[in-house]
Amino acid sequence: MKAYKHLVKHAIKDLGLVVSVWDGEEWGAKRTDNQKVIFDVIDSVEESQLIFIDKEGKKVGWALVIDYEGEPENSVVDHTANEWMEAWSKSYDATVTA
Repeated sequence: MKAYKHLVKHAIKDLGLVVSVWDGEEWGAKRTDNQKVIFDVIDSVEESQLIFIDKEGKKVGWALVIDYEGEPENSVVDHTANEWMEAWSKSYDATVTA
């Protein structure tokens, strides 16, 4: 599974966050938990930025996505260095090495 898909699913399903996606020109998705909408925007461009927002409307994380074909584990090229993002990173790494 591509890293960005794992990240979005984790944020929505496990943490109850919503996601906004900047596609380089506009917010293609705004504060949504609709994975299909999020993935469609990400898949429509080479590079996008994800903003993760909690139930109180507070920004809790950011990720830069570059969807490299053939390198799904490298699709999240940068992200906020905080506790939940680091936990996600370790969780994703465990699925890649399993």
